[in-house]
Amino acid sequence: MKIKLKSPFKEKWKFGYLRKSKDGRKRVDLFNSNTDRTTISYARYKVSVKRGVILSSRYEVDHKNGDKTDDSSRNLQVLSRKKHLEKTLKERPKRKISILICPICHKEFQRYTNQIKKNTVPKCSRRCNGKWGLICGSGRKWNP
Repeated sequence: MKIKLKSPFKEKWKFGYLRKSKDGRKRVDLFNSNTDRTTISYARYKVSVKRGVILSSRYEVDHKNGDKTDDSSRNLQVLSRKKHLEKTLKERPKRKISILICPICHKEFQRYTNQIKKNTVPKCSRRCNGKWGLICGSGRKWNP
């Protein structure tokens, strides 16, 4: 949907479009021409309009309640990149770790559970993974 740009964007860009991306977040596409364009988050656009200046890349817009689709003014705050990272890491759930046994060298090792691909046999190292390829051949599953 085409939007009427507000200051400070209307001084730099000819027109803009508001759209929703696949993850549910709103984005603003800013255009001068097909070769001169950019995209920013709607939250960043709103905060910049409210302050009257385009935020520098040293700052990020944070959603206080963690809902990236809630772009209401009361839910947005400006943080330095460092503070935003600290806040995000504090809020992020801890990742689960799985204890595994390497099928080649029989060593015990750890992997984040979300990094273990289905229908694969995780190995402890690249070296063991290479040996696995020699023993099993490419594309075949392990049959001990």
